[in-house]
Amino acid sequence: SVRREGHVAVTHVARTRDTGEEIIQQAAALHANMIVLSICPGEDDADNFTSRVVRTVLDRAPCEVILNRLPLRG
Repeated sequence: SVRREGHVAVTHVARTRDTGEEIIQQAAALHANMIVLSICPGEDDADNFTSRVVRTVLDRAPCEVILNRLPLRG
């Protein structure tokens, strides 16, 4: 977990049209050292959405990005 590794997790809920951009804006506003994205592959519609968010965050994040791929469901 994040705490076990000695980090502080910040949770934020926002309504937005562009999830990737919101993540980037919040990371910059909080002067975040890293962004951890957990992804769960397996559903086509969700995969397209997730791919767009991940690509935006990887391309524009102001800090380190860690991708945590969860096991396939099923």
